[in-house]
Amino acid sequence: MRFLVDEDVPEKLLRFLASSAHDAVRVKPQTSDINNMRRAKSEGRMLITLDKDCANIAMGSAESFDVLHFRIHPPYADSLIDAFKNMTASLPPSEIKGLLSVTLQGHIRYK
Repeated sequence: MRFLVDEDVPEKLLRFLASSAHDAVRVKPQTSDINNMRRAKSEGRMLITLDKDCANIAMGSAESFDVLHFRIHPPYADSLIDAFKNMTASLPPSEIKGLLSVTLQGHIRYK
């Protein structure tokens, strides 16, 4: 899978994704949420973020975005990695799209 990783996501998750054969790159620092989402869309990537504003934009926008929003606090890297593993174990890759909110207990699809 192809991911664009927001600057608020721990580097350890980015390294995990790369070591798991995913194509994952980091956003450019201080780029706006909407521009990160548009970049992800244009590159065929899913934006991974901790920022709930991205989830709000994805829900309220007429544009279609693929956003993986982690709702895990505190957002320790190992917790995010475990949640990602659980999500990908329970969803086929074709279902990992739209707006997904991921918690430690599972995932919730919003859009």
